[in-house]
Amino acid sequence: MQRKYRRMEAKIPPVDPTRGELGTPQSIDSPGARDNGGLIEATRISLAANARFLAGKLVRFGLVGLLSAAVYSIAVAALVSLLKLDGKFANVIGYLVALPLNFVGHRHFTFASTSTVSREAIRFCFMHLVNIGVSTVGFGIVVDDMKLPFWVGILSALVLVPISTFIIMDVWVFADQRERIFHE
Repeated sequence: MQRKYRRMEAKIPPVDPTRGELGTPQSIDSPGARDNGGLIEATRISLAANARFLAGKLVRFGLVGLLSAAVYSIAVAALVSLLKLDGKFANVIGYLVALPLNFVGHRHFTFASTSTVSREAIRFCFMHLVNIGVSTVGFGIVVDDMKLPFWVGILSALVLVPISTFIIMDVWVFADQRERIFHE
């Protein structure tokens, strides 16, 4: 599907479809917009292809995330329930247990990166150090301060991190991937 998109994109002339003949801003759908030999239709196709590409990447991100979340949740639940570890300590261990699966899945499946593994691994680990801090503070607030069960703390960690993680991975961690969503 992406190959078709690239071929279509290559046929689009380098004209801004949102600008009129004199360079004044216009909507693609405005009555005064000129078609410029199919440019408006090609732009619509390009926007639809980008939306499909984003949706596909988000689905792959979600699948890797669900698998990683399952590993994390099982590890935290086992450490708290069976070994009676403190929830915040179990949270950090669970996060670290899921990290290798998370890196490999996102590098190969979600972002199809083409950069060196060591460079990306360092960035990935730095990003996740920040995430561990955010999820641990969130876990502590929910469990210690709000006196809610540890599983609510798990849910808070699973909700706080994914959106920012997706954007940071696309922009910075796996910046040398084949197809990026957020770029200069």
